Amino acid sequence: MTSVSTADKSKPYVPLASGAGDGWSTEDEATATCYCGAVQLKFPIHGPGLVETFMCNCTDCRKITASMFASNFVIADTHLVHLRGRENLTTYSQSHTIGTGNSSGFLGHSVLRIGTVDDF
Repeated sequence: MTSVSTADKSKPYVPLASGAGDGWSTEDEATATCYCGAVQLKFPIHGPGLVETFMCNCTDCRKITASMFASNFVIADTHLVHLRGRENLTTYSQSHTIGTGNSSGFLGHSVLRIGTVDDF
């Protein structure tokens, strides 16, 4: 069994306990895969496709992550590629944010969890 101490240091070592081990990253793009491996997305790691990264503590983010904060990133939908599993996705939304009480919609953008990024 490979461990951090015995891993090949010339390659990234991210042990994956999930159902997929085919994620990757390059200088310009990376993949994000759900834990079971059914859904995988490709996205740019620079602007203009990568719009923003942020921490959130809205009710939805706290509920989804079972934590006080969620680490997220925003990708322009025009730059997001569904490699597999698009039919397995569900769109969620909320009507109010913690700080402003306004809608938190990101029209034309997708908000992804940083924890889903493969080999980054």
